[in-house]
Amino acid sequence: MVQPKKIPECYQVDLIETLIQEQQDTPPPGIEKVLVQAIEQEDEGEDTETNLSVKWLEDPTEVPS
Repeated sequence: MVQPKKIPECYQVDLIETLIQEQQDTPPPGIEKVLVQAIEQEDEGEDTETNLSVKWLEDPTEVPS
């Protein structure tokens, strides 16, 4: 008995195709969104520093930690 010859096939991984499709469907954030996020993150750091400065101005004998 002889095994039938199989036609070479291209096997694909559906997970990879799904991930690629999702990446193409959701484009990276626009430059405006990236800049706004960067500014918001920087503002958070400045808020802490500003609060410490205000505390020191209100009571210079108390050293902020």
